[in-house]
Amino acid sequence: MSDDIFRMVVAVGVAVAALSFVVQAIVGIATMGAAKKMQQKLAALADRMEPVINKVGPTVDKVGPILERAVPVLEKASTTLDKIRPSLDKVGPMVVEAGHIVGRIGPMVDKFGPVARRPPNFSLRPTRSCRKPDPRFPRLRSRW
Repeated sequence: MSDDIFRMVVAVGVAVAALSFVVQAIVGIATMGAAKKMQQKLAALADRMEPVINKVGPTVDKVGPILERAVPVLEKASTTLDKIRPSLDKVGPMVVEAGHIVGRIGPMVDKFGPVARRPPNFSLRPTRSCRKPDPRFPRLRSRW
């Protein structure tokens, strides 16, 4: 290979390297612009969140002692649940049996529905026999 071809290959390589530096600079500038925009948005969000954080601070301070008092209660509850667990294991089959019973009662309730919605066969108006005074009972008169 001659010296002229070698120099042209090296010149093309240097040009490609220079072009890559220019592209890298453009990408860096675009990244910096996006970072500045993000920083401005976060600053605005931080300004809005500062009062909220100031309000939450005292609440967190109040919750701390409450949680400290809740720990022994939860420990007692866990021991109580450990004691109750065998009873709950015994109740499980009873609940299953009750479910079977309720399943058998369901069709009966469905059959009773139309009967319950049917109007009664009796009248609530007094009949002729109720209008006649019964001689066995004297008439009661009101004093008022």
